Amino acid sequence: MRSEGERAEDRTMGSRLAIAAAAAAYLFHSERISNHDDPALLAALRSAVADDAVPAEVRIMMQMAEQKLAR
Repeated sequence: MRSEGERAEDRTMGSRLAIAAAAAAYLFHSERISNHDDPALLAALRSAVADDAVPAEVRIMMQMAEQKLAR
């Protein structure tokens, strides 16, 4: 995504999609594709799960990744 000229909503959704990709890699492949430590990744997942703009199916997947990471 471009970092200039886009709306704040676009940047927010871009961040949500990035955390969704990290969640999917961790949940389905046990691969970390993020340099964030566990507390930062958990905070990002929790924030994304709470965002109603993210599709429900994606929020469920991120919640599952959050639960796996929190163990």
